[in-house]
Amino acid sequence: VLALPDDDLLSAVATLANADVSGLVLAHLSGSASTTTLQRAAGIPVGRLHPLAVLDGCTPIPEQTMMACTALEPSLRLTLHALAHALGLQLFDLDDDNRIAYHLAASIVANLSIALLDWGCALLQEAGVDEDRARVALSDLLKGTAEKTSRMPLPAAMTGPVARGDVQTVAAHLGHCATHPTGDLDSAYRLLSTHLLAILGTKSAK
Repeated sequence: VLALPDDDLLSAVATLANADVSGLVLAHLSGSASTTTLQRAAGIPVGRLHPLAVLDGCTPIPEQTMMACTALEPSLRLTLHALAHALGLQLFDLDDDNRIAYHLAASIVANLSIALLDWGCALLQEAGVDEDRARVALSDLLKGTAEKTSRMPLPAAMTGPVARGDVQTVAAHLGHCATHPTGDLDSAYRLLSTHLLAILGTKSAK
């Protein structure tokens, strides 16, 4: 099993081509690396096992976490499925051609949400809340939203002025965003709010 940064995977796998690895199989933990390319370089069966979880080197992967599995060889796929099952994880067979869409989905939610929290923290500090307290409070708010979306479809889970159709509040937000020194806050608020309207539109269409 190779647990390396994506930029180091190919060179690490390439070294196997000069070693006696007959009879071995390899699994990598990358969500975005090409399993096809890695298998071609290694000369042995290579598969992907990528957990859809926060990987910080400290936090255990929760049970029933979805894990993406990619294997070109059927026998290796069965092995990876058995391993994930033994670890109490849910398997999702990921076609190698779809790996970037999969990894982008994870990055948008797990990584780009940090940018939203940063903007929120800046605004709470502007309102008089100290930095640590703002971060904890908004993180708890985000947990509540995440918990709600895990139980119901996104349109039903939405709250706030856009979901309520509170035009005056949205206008007040836009007015504040337009004069705020935080870069791109105005364009981000407009873009994301417009997408919320589109999500609500799918609910209305049904």
